Amino acid sequence: MIEARIALKRLDKGCSKLSILVVSTFVLSSFAMSMTMPLDKIESASLASSPWPMFRHDLSHTGRSPYDTSGNTGNLKWNYTTDAEIFSSP
Repeated sequence: MIEARIALKRLDKGCSKLSILVVSTFVLSSFAMSMTMPLDKIESASLASSPWPMFRHDLSHTGRSPYDTSGNTGNLKWNYTTDAEIFSSP
């Protein structure tokens, strides 16, 4: 907090000292909270253990299935008419 106050005194007059103080306090408190988490509770990132663990299937986002799809004829199984547009990712 002392470093944040020293930095505030050096600011140009055009900057809002209150907004800088709020941001500095948030950053310092976030850092302090992150330091209180025990290291044994932090897990490494990994894919879910499911047939399709993420968007576009894998870390390379290939969208390719590892399963045999040769029996899939590609026939339409169902459809649904919406009342408006649907926005989604490609």
